Amino acid sequence: MNSSSTLQSRLIPLSRLAVTVVIVLIGFVLVDASVALACPSCKEALSAADASQQQMAKGISYSIMFMLGMPFMLISGFSLHMYRLVNRAKAEKAAQVAAGQSTDLPPS
Repeated sequence: MNSSSTLQSRLIPLSRLAVTVVIVLIGFVLVDASVALACPSCKEALSAADASQQQMAKGISYSIMFMLGMPFMLISGFSLHMYRLVNRAKAEKAAQVAAGQSTDLPPS
C-alpha cells in the first residue's frame, strides 16, 4: 500500500473525530448559554434594569468572546496558509515529474 494512501486513511478518522468534538462542544455551550456569557459582574449587569449598563455589559461580553477566539483564528489562518504552500509545492513537483524534468538538486 502506498504511504500517501496510508496517511489519508489515518487522517480521515482524525478529521471526523475533530468535527465530532467541535459539534459536541458547541452543543454544550448552546444548552447552557448563560454559563458562556462572560464574567459574573457582566452577568449581574445584564440583569440590571438600567439599559446603558446592559449595553455596556453586552459589549464587554462580546469583546471577551472576540479576544478568546482571536488566537484560534490566527493559528487556523497560519495552518491554512502552510497547508496551501505544501499542496502547491507538491503540485509543482508532480508537474515537473510529468514534464520529464529532474526534481533533484544539482550537485554542488
